[in-house]
Amino acid sequence: MDLSRPHTSSDYLSWLKKDVFAMTQQLGPPTFFVTFINVKSKRILLLKCSYDLNSKKLGFNIPFDKLEPKHVADLIWCDPTTCAQYYDHCMKSFVHCVWKIIPFLGIY
Repeated sequence: MDLSRPHTSSDYLSWLKKDVFAMTQQLGPPTFFVTFINVKSKRILLLKCSYDLNSKKLGFNIPFDKLEPKHVADLIWCDPTTCAQYYDHCMKSFVHCVWKIIPFLGIY
């Protein structure tokens, strides 16, 4: 990749387009893929429920918003089945939404 040209110039975009076409010719059409991760900030509701159920059992004397990563790991370790079911539910909801829009995208 040539970084000497500004990234918004028409010369650069034209060069980039030719480069992409050359890679497509050599390697074949690109494959679409998606990577999913379990983002900590998106599972607050799950952790809050787990905290309410298990904080006394684990001996937590700190409020939920002050939990350290070790405490979060302890909460997940305490009830891994529920965490796995929660993640499975999120993935099924996502797939359900994607399958609804695929006909509109023209992907079959």
